[in-house]
Amino acid sequence: MGISEAWYKIRKAAAADPIPCFIFAAVLSGIALGFVIRTQQPSAYTVYLVSVPGELMIRSLEGLVLPLIVFSVMSAIITCLQSGQADGSGGGLGIGWRALCYYTFTTCVSVAIGVTLTLLIHPGDPLAKPPSFSSGESMEIADLNSGGSLDVLLDVMRNLIPNNIIGATMWQDKTQITQENTTSWDPETNTTTVTVAENRSIRRIQGANILGLIFYAGLIALALRRMPDTGRILEKIIFGLNELIMNILYLFMWFVPFGVCSLVASTIMEVQDLTRTAKMMGSYTITVLIGLTLQFQLYIILYSIICRRNPVRFFFKQARANMIAFGTSSTAAALPANMQCAIENNKINKKVAKFMLPIGAAINCDGIPVYEAVATMFVAQMNEDTGMVLNVPMIINIVLTVLAASIGAANVTNTGLVTMVIVFKSVGLPLEAIGWLFTFDWLLDRCRTVLTMSGDAYGAAIVSKLCNLPDEEDEDSSVDSDVMLALRGNLSQSVQLNTMDLKAIEELKI
Repeated sequence: MGISEAWYKIRKAAAADPIPCFIFAAVLSGIALGFVIRTQQPSAYTVYLVSVPGELMIRSLEGLVLPLIVFSVMSAIITCLQSGQADGSGGGLGIGWRALCYYTFTTCVSVAIGVTLTLLIHPGDPLAKPPSFSSGESMEIADLNSGGSLDVLLDVMRNLIPNNIIGATMWQDKTQITQENTTSWDPETNTTTVTVAENRSIRRIQGANILGLIFYAGLIALALRRMPDTGRILEKIIFGLNELIMNILYLFMWFVPFGVCSLVASTIMEVQDLTRTAKMMGSYTITVLIGLTLQFQLYIILYSIICRRNPVRFFFKQARANMIAFGTSSTAAALPANMQCAIENNKINKKVAKFMLPIGAAINCDGIPVYEAVATMFVAQMNEDTGMVLNVPMIINIVLTVLAASIGAANVTNTGLVTMVIVFKSVGLPLEAIGWLFTFDWLLDRCRTVLTMSGDAYGAAIVSKLCNLPDEEDEDSSVDSDVMLALRGNLSQSVQLNTMDLKAIEELKI
């Protein structure tokens, strides 16, 4: 397939799901609208009115966060367990378990890369942020956690195992420290001694306990695997509810362009120093791109060491799939091409490719942890003037939430937007910053998609080598039917993609 045919598939995918194109147009419209209104020196009330559609968009996403994260995490864990038991070949560990080990390792490394880079580069600047980015919730959490790192770590542990599942949907537990001064007088020395005692108590603050919900969702998914008959029925119900939430989310996505335009415009209107803010956002974008590049280097190193082949040649043989991934920003749309390139061009064992690539498109998204870790740390750094302290326990909280959100929402439409809402709510960051970050997401999202597709392809080659399976020999045109059979089998049974992704697959048949 040449460039012209790849471009044709990109246009077909854009026609099947035009929302990313509308969001990009909304970003440009919001920038233009913000600069035009800014010249008129708008009042605070005008800025507020312009931001209302963005506020409504955030509210709609907030309403879906709880059911989305619960059913997505349960579906992802069930899919992982099913894939781990689906194949027992290759010695002690089969294809499924090796694939899960590979995805887990690369995802953890991607989070570590994002956190480390943000701490080293420090793109967040409190003096360059818009006033609306200061969150009362973040200041309250910072005040409650003023006792030190150990208190924050204990809060993470308490929230990870909540004592009330229903209550976890409404509040979090935070340590509150009060100081009590005790005055004593010594008559012999005629001196007065003041003793300061710290009293710790657990206070419930408003906001969903995302970590606790993820913990119980995972626990339920693990328990269902111990129920051979009833568990399979409940798993189908969970997959169905997850698909229902995905379709509701897809309907809400049609309103996202209006909300993004509103948030971008209102943010530009209230920024005081545009030059300083532009430099800060440029530093943030560069940090994300460096993180994605380092993650790609990880794939190259692993492939070179284990497979002992040229990783650059491997990448260029996947060029057609990467072009479609960059143009459509959809792993589902690029999946058929990714499978064909892996089998026909790079000669990856067909059994491994048909198993790993569809599973990877659903539960693996290595670009998201890098992006979410950088975005969360970036906004937290902008709120350092309000008392937000990035100590070790707070970073651990961010890492755990990013890992769970990236796995649970790997196959969600516009994953970056949805997972940011989940992580920001868990950490206590202002959701208003999402619209500003989304200004550059149209580019970063495409880079993340290419990284994810490349990681899945490299992973299939690595697992095939570890399993000592032979390379695929040249086949005839029957490969196409095998590819589509794998898509219909693994994706429709093990993975619950949303309606848009299934439509994209049908539109992009090889």
